[in-house]
Amino acid sequence: MKSLFIIFIFSLFLPLFLNAKTEVLANAYEAKVMAKVKEEKSDKLRLEILLEAAKSEKAGAAIFFNTANLAAGLSDFKTALEFYKKALNLEPEFYLAKRNLAFLYYKEEKYEEASAYFAEALRLSNDDVLGISEAFASALISLKRYDEALTILENALIFDGKNLNLMRSKAFCLKETGQYDRLEKYAKYVLNLYPDEAVFWRLLARINLEKNNANSAIANLEALKKINAANAEDMILLGDVYLSLNLFSKALDAYKNQKISDDKSVRIAKYLIANSAISESKKILENLEKDSAKYWEIDALILKAEGKNSKESFEKSYKKDPLNAFIALSLADIALAEKQVESAKIYYKLAMKDYRLQSFVGLANVEILDGNYKAALKILKEANLEFNSKEIAKFIFDLEGFSDAQR
Repeated sequence: MKSLFIIFIFSLFLPLFLNAKTEVLANAYEAKVMAKVKEEKSDKLRLEILLEAAKSEKAGAAIFFNTANLAAGLSDFKTALEFYKKALNLEPEFYLAKRNLAFLYYKEEKYEEASAYFAEALRLSNDDVLGISEAFASALISLKRYDEALTILENALIFDGKNLNLMRSKAFCLKETGQYDRLEKYAKYVLNLYPDEAVFWRLLARINLEKNNANSAIANLEALKKINAANAEDMILLGDVYLSLNLFSKALDAYKNQKISDDKSVRIAKYLIANSAISESKKILENLEKDSAKYWEIDALILKAEGKNSKESFEKSYKKDPLNAFIALSLADIALAEKQVESAKIYYKLAMKDYRLQSFVGLANVEILDGNYKAALKILKEANLEFNSKEIAKFIFDLEGFSDAQR
């Protein structure tokens, strides 16, 4: 006579198994073995008892299944895999064996195998549809099979439409499959249920930025601030959006106390200077490492924008970073304005690697300053061959006319 077999789920294995139903019956031999296992306190000794018992011809799916569970709990993947498959050889429709084997593969990051067994488990039972679906979708996402994952998640949400983990994964799949209109509507739906769910405010912000809807993106990012969920990346992005709208004070408020790289600080400062926001650019200057090349570069640009002598600051920057072509170009322009012919030539040639057109024009102007019109024309014609510029062509035309008039 068979007795109902109690499946032992050992503490080290996945807790999701605890809610699953028993599907196999134990024979008298197996029931006796399991009684002995239950009395043993050491999991290692329990496994030894089960492994020995599994050698008997009387051992069936129940013994094999429990051996696999205990081996899995002890992180013995090879043994667990062997005995789950032995159980399935005897009971091909054994739901819990398929389910636990799927989780075993998932834990070992063998996502193809895990997905196959998750699908089989869902075919057999809905007993743990949410736990299986969440892991199944995660496995599919790891395999970049986003459409399939989305189907699994939407089916699971029928059973629990307010499960946040499933909702987050669904949103991710909508994003990865490019379904931005659906994603936008879904994010708003979730936020109506969970207004403090930061992930969805971030998603909406990025969707609005993709749609060039800066004001809505700002509203989304400000919502993150309101719920105290804005991280450094959010605040820097908020500052960038305000900056793009030339709302400089708000941008600086967002940037305040955030760790911004010197390279980004330089870009922000240059943008502010170009838009005549000099006082704001000075605040960015304070964030740069003192006495660094970038510090002196921005200091020089601020002085230049204020109509002050910037040469010394540019020279300090160049001394610390002699490969900076922009600084070389700036010093070349200063040297040209001061009629320092040789210095201008040196700096324009150094700037040539990144600023070829400006350097060609600058070198031509140096030759003109020195009265060498023929040399200037040669430089400009070389530049025009490379850039085919209307402005250069006009420069050549005007210079040829001037040169002829001088003869």
